Amino acid sequence: TSLGEGEFISAIHVRSLPDDWTAVYQRVQRLIAPTLTAAVAVKASGGTIEDVRVSIGSVSPVALRLGMLEEALRGIPSTGVDDLLASRAGEIAEAIAPVSDLWGTAEYKKYIAQVVLRRLLHQAIALAGMGDER
Repeated sequence: TSLGEGEFISAIHVRSLPDDWTAVYQRVQRLIAPTLTAAVAVKASGGTIEDVRVSIGSVSPVALRLGMLEEALRGIPSTGVDDLLASRAGEIAEAIAPVSDLWGTAEYKKYIAQVVLRRLLHQAIALAGMGDER
């Protein structure tokens, strides 16, 4: 949005995740446009989530990282994910500030965000060799 006349982006460079991280992504789509996109990256060992990145998009005007959720997940056992998400459901819904549009109501987006975040966290943990994929 800050490009001037005649300027263009010629490349975007993204660093690869270190080998001890796992990452998963999901896109929920109705019709043409996505209703929700989410990505989770996890660094875990010994049954504990050491570090995590959580991002979500297409539910509000801008994509965002859920820093408060990342902070809450750091250091917990992988078996504590469901309880943590349940206890922070309201905070997550407030943070994503979903908007109703042609692809879903704000209430639906709050619900599907919880489902997808839970699923992705469990998948990333399973890929890290710490638990069962759900």
